[in-house]
Amino acid sequence: MAAVTAARAEARAAMMRRATKAAEIIPPRAYDFERHLAYEAQPTAPRTDATTPKDALARALDACPPDQEPVVLYACGSLLPIHLEHVANLERAKAHAERRGFRVVGGYVATSNDLYVRRKYAEQKRLRDFLPHAARRELIGLALEDHGWLRLDAWDGEPQKRFVEFWAAQASLAAHLDAWCDATGRRRVAVVGVHGSDLANKCRIVDMFRRLRLRCCIVERPNAPLERPPDGDSDCWVLPGGLSRNLSSTDAQRLLREGRSLDGTLHPNVARRFRELLGEGG
Repeated sequence: MAAVTAARAEARAAMMRRATKAAEIIPPRAYDFERHLAYEAQPTAPRTDATTPKDALARALDACPPDQEPVVLYACGSLLPIHLEHVANLERAKAHAERRGFRVVGGYVATSNDLYVRRKYAEQKRLRDFLPHAARRELIGLALEDHGWLRLDAWDGEPQKRFVEFWAAQASLAAHLDAWCDATGRRRVAVVGVHGSDLANKCRIVDMFRRLRLRCCIVERPNAPLERPPDGDSDCWVLPGGLSRNLSSTDAQRLLREGRSLDGTLHPNVARRFRELLGEGG
């Protein structure tokens, strides 16, 4: 009995050590001990070619000059709905990376799992504006039709026992692409997360990503200048003045409910389908 008690105490101490380490990485405002324990205990869904397609990536990577480092951009969020600036910022981040000498060989856009998005909308008493992952995924597909290098990453919509944080989703994508590159005899690619400065400030992304050894490109928003810019960190880029307009998905929902035009806010096909999905057709 004493041995069992000691083993349980050591297991608990090990969990505490891991939690303490996580607390150094995850910002205190976002850190929750019980959620972290659940996070470690439960596996995520597997990634496949169906969830994370590689057709465009394979072609571009095979054509990448040997003297350039191949990069894949990654953007995620609720994206309810995906708007024009979401996509425009990926195009701007691509141009910025290539000015720095990298070759962008692909990009992925992901919408967060319903475990997170539904809860967020319920807490904000906005469930009438909620759309499930399948609907948001459809809107992303429409938004990316004119951007051949971008693909939907549907992995976060797979049945998950827990919500996967944005940085963990990026790490999962990076590990998956490493394995795919190794299996197919290709060079490995660097995955760079593209985030707005408002999220970067809230979650201290510059510090977090440095400790997690993840790369990022931060797009400054007009109303949220970056509070902690990187200090000569080549793995964290800042794209100043990236937003031509301070659009938000909430703005698109409000315009729709008010019966106003979504021109200049959503891709026309996204706007049409968005109206249909929320029952505001016409």
